[in-house]
Amino acid sequence: VAIPTVRAEIFPYLMEVPEVGSNPCDLPNSHQALKMLSCAVKKYEIYVVVNLSELAHCTETDSDCPSDGSFFYNTNIAFNKSGHIVSRYRKTNLFIEPEFNVPKIPEHSWFDTDFGVRFGMFICFDILFKEPTVDLLDKQNITDFVYPTAWFSELPFLTAISVQAGWAHANDVNLLAAGYNNPTNKNTGSGIYQGRDGQIVAYMANDRSTKLLTSRVNSRQRGSLPSHSEQITFPSDETVQDLKSEINFFHYNLENFTTVIASEPDAKLEYNNEGFSCKISAQLSITGDGPTYRLVAWSGVRSYAEVRSVHLEVCGVIACPDRQLSSCGYKPEFHAPHTDFSRIAIETVSNRSLLSYPITLTSELLSFPAAQFSYSSLKRLENYDTDLSSSHLDGNFITFAVFRNG
Repeated sequence: VAIPTVRAEIFPYLMEVPEVGSNPCDLPNSHQALKMLSCAVKKYEIYVVVNLSELAHCTETDSDCPSDGSFFYNTNIAFNKSGHIVSRYRKTNLFIEPEFNVPKIPEHSWFDTDFGVRFGMFICFDILFKEPTVDLLDKQNITDFVYPTAWFSELPFLTAISVQAGWAHANDVNLLAAGYNNPTNKNTGSGIYQGRDGQIVAYMANDRSTKLLTSRVNSRQRGSLPSHSEQITFPSDETVQDLKSEINFFHYNLENFTTVIASEPDAKLEYNNEGFSCKISAQLSITGDGPTYRLVAWSGVRSYAEVRSVHLEVCGVIACPDRQLSSCGYKPEFHAPHTDFSRIAIETVSNRSLLSYPITLTSELLSFPAAQFSYSSLKRLENYDTDLSSSHLDGNFITFAVFRNG
């Protein structure tokens, strides 16, 4: 299916969204899709968040009004159990969506439920930026989020599930992530995450399928549980899904990284650049052939698909298919554990206020169990200190890193 790339081609796929408080099921002129959703929600008495392409008309009196007289938004809307629209969010951080518009003022959107939980909403690329997530976290103190995404996974640091789990863990919040599945185009990855208790269920599709993930989720208060809390599991319709090999990925070029091959029992790396320091210490034993592990660090500016340039700070351990640095960023083949890490300790100090995540990635492209590592990020005086460690990892992981972005 070809994706429309100009506004005239996109127009037939757009829909006007009624005002918050409206009930499309009861409105005769509602878009058919909205009416069907609203009526289904009302029938089954459930809360639903849906992501859609929105059309919002404007006039020449609006200085930002496009020449065709309409704004195109990437939008979430939330329905309550009676079918009413109770919240709307228009995406702030667009990614390869040149025909869409961004609101003049970033929106901070949430909705309340009759079971006592307030849900915040954001979309896809938003997860890497302070706006709108920090406002929802810090000013509204929201601890539960709904997150539709069509994420383009990139090895070794930015696969869908590693980012979702890392964001939820760093902020100690619940995240319900629903990913669009088109794995040959690098899009897949959904999950339900309980903050520092880790993923309850996660799924990476190997075909363009639809999968419903369900689980019981405890409401939570941020910071109420330690990083090494016992993992909580509940009966679920899904078990954690093993990855199939048909998924494609973008590959991040690490040629500018400072790296050390982990070939000695005590591997170390120290890196300092532009106010960022990274220290990695790893104790390991190698028992056979397999992927090459590297200690890696870098800070600098990168571009996301020539759409957005950001400052990155990265410090961690990754698996590469072979000893060539150019192979890093591609998925290694794992047959049997050949490297045993008895301990990995990562420490970073930065003078920049960036978003920080623990990025963990197993050979199945899932995140580590929460009990397998410890993570903390604190501000001390003028610096931001981050620590990530694990007391035992066998050689079946791809990434274990601190990732700072902003």
